[in-house]
Amino acid sequence: MLILSQARRLAALVARAAGADLQQVDVDATCPPPIGLLPWNQDNVLDTSALNQLGVQPATFADTIQQEVGWVTGIAARGRDGGWQLPEWLQVESPDYEPEEQCRPA
Repeated sequence: MLILSQARRLAALVARAAGADLQQVDVDATCPPPIGLLPWNQDNVLDTSALNQLGVQPATFADTIQQEVGWVTGIAARGRDGGWQLPEWLQVESPDYEPEEQCRPA
C-alpha cells in the first residue's frame, strides 16, 4: 500500500535525523485502531506553483527534517522517568505505547 510505505519511509527519515535506530514492525487487522494507522485521515497537498514560477526548487521532507528534529530535540528535556518530555507550551500529549506493545509480534 502506497500510503503505508510512504509513512514508513517518513518515519525512518525522522528516526535517522534523531540519531535513532527505528525497528518498524507490521501489525495485523486484529490490533485495535489506531495501531498501524496514520495519525491523519486526509492527504495534505502544498501548492508550490509560486515557487516554481520564481525558479525555486521546493524543499522536500527529507531536505528539512534534520533541522526540524534538531529543533525538537533541542527543546526536549529528560523527565523524572528518564523519558523525553517536550515543554508544556507545545501542548502535546505523550503517546500511550501500551496498546502498541500488546500488538507486537512475538
